[in-house]
Amino acid sequence: MSEKTILVTGGSGLVGANAVRFLLDRGEQPVLFDVALNERLLAAVGVDAKSIPVIRGDVSDMPGLISAIRDHGVNRIIHLAAFLGEE
Repeated sequence: MSEKTILVTGGSGLVGANAVRFLLDRGEQPVLFDVALNERLLAAVGVDAKSIPVIRGDVSDMPGLISAIRDHGVNRIIHLAAFLGEE
């Protein structure tokens, strides 16, 4: 990948999907990292999940996160992962 490769944690959530769309529009190469993949939400903002690298993983799994960074040549990270708990 290039120097424009950016890992987006929480990339298929509402904010993350919009961030991925913004990055694509700027010519960046986002790598989506999320515990779940919401293809419907990504499609709603104009992102085809099959056109970008998607890694299913949890940000609390440090070895998995490091592996994703190394394997995809990531040099920047946008951290948008969040846990929506029940009250």
